Amino acid sequence: MNFSIKTKLALTLLTLAALFMAGGGWLVYRQIWTSFHEAFDERLRLQALSLTTGIKQERDYVDVIFSDRYLREYDDDSPSWFFQIWAPLPLDDPEKPETMRSESLRKNENLPKRFGTMESPVYWDFELSDGRPCRGIGLRYVPHADGHDRKRNFDPDLHVELVVAQDRSELEDSLSAVARSIGITCGTGLAATMLVVPFVLTRLLRPLRLVSRQAEAIDADTLSNRFETGVPPEIRPIC
Repeated sequence: MNFSIKTKLALTLLTLAALFMAGGGWLVYRQIWTSFHEAFDERLRLQALSLTTGIKQERDYVDVIFSDRYLREYDDDSPSWFFQIWAPLPLDDPEKPETMRSESLRKNENLPKRFGTMESPVYWDFELSDGRPCRGIGLRYVPHADGHDRKRNFDPDLHVELVVAQDRSELEDSLSAVARSIGITCGTGLAATMLVVPFVLTRLLRPLRLVSRQAEAIDADTLSNRFETGVPPEIRPIC
C-alpha cells in the first residue's frame, strides 16, 4: 500500500512515542515497585529484630518475655501482622512445646518455614489459609542469654527460628494505584500526541504540497510557469 509521506511520518512518530511512553512508564513503575518493596521489607526486618530482643535463653530452653496481647499490630480486630517462633519453649508446659504463634493467626495455622540469618534474612510472598496475601521474613539465630548468669544459661547450639509476616494487601493496592496513574498519564500523553502530530505535520509539509500542486498544474501551455522560491532547502533544487 502506497502511503503518503505525511501518513508514514505520522505512523512512525506515533509508534516511537508509544514505545517511549510505554518504556518510560515501565521504568518508573519498576523504580516505584522496588522502592515500595524495600520499605516494606525494612519494616518487616525491624519488626523481626524487635521481637528477637524479647527472646532469650534460659539454660536448655528459650523464654519469650513478651506477649502479642500487648502488641497492637498483632491484636487488632483485623490484624495485619503475624509471627511464629520455633524453639524449645516452656510456656508453663513441662513438655516444652516447639512453637509459639501470634493470636492473629488462626488456630493451628502455621506460617511457612523459610529461614535466613540475621545478616541475610529471607523474604518471600505467600497466602494465608483465608486467602490474604502476605510477605514474610525468616530468621534462624542463636538468642542471647539472660544477663544475670549468661555463661551458665548460654548454649551456642540452641537456635531459634522466627518468621514475621505482614498482610501485603495495602502494598498491592498502592502499586495498582501507581500502575493506573502511570497508565492514564501515558494514555493521555499518547492521545495528545495523536492530535498534535498530524497538525504539526500539516504545517511542516505545506511547502511540499504547494510545490506538488504547482507541478501537477503544468502542461504544454504553462511551461513558462515558475515555482515558489520560498521553500525549504530540501526541495529548492526541484523548484
